[in-house]
Amino acid sequence: MNRMAAEPGCRDIGWRHRRPMCNSWTLSQLRPTRHAREKGHDKQGDVIARYGNFYRGDDDLFTHCLILRDGQCWLLGQGLRPVTLRNFKAPASQFKKLTAALASIPASWAKASYAGYNFITDAESATASEIAVYGTQPGGSLPGDFDYFVPPPDSDVAKLVKAIARIDSP
Repeated sequence: MNRMAAEPGCRDIGWRHRRPMCNSWTLSQLRPTRHAREKGHDKQGDVIARYGNFYRGDDDLFTHCLILRDGQCWLLGQGLRPVTLRNFKAPASQFKKLTAALASIPASWAKASYAGYNFITDAESATASEIAVYGTQPGGSLPGDFDYFVPPPDSDVAKLVKAIARIDSP
């Protein structure tokens, strides 16, 4: 198998990058390796929830949390400082509750603002702090028709996403 090795200091997650420098990756420059696609591992990197807000009240650092299907979480920080990317594992009990709750999205939840290229929200937009979760609603147009939806702010799902993200002020 002709597979590129992970660069020093970078973890091999079954994804191949299109540029040579680990520190210059963007999400759009990552693609699953053929081996990962054949084994179905690329599904583990699917984002099941997204939330963004100013990091603990700091108006100079807007942070997005991407929660992946395998429980890994990515915090993308952007603002007046250099852009940062940090990953961590979601607490097991909270992640288990979140994935169970996403098994069926209530029909009353609206679709998220995500329309193909704006998944990472603009800090100055009306949807900057929108929570988006991935799932399917009963009675969808196609069986298994998955999309991103917005849970109500007071729902258990919204509270779980925020608790896992730990972006808001304590």
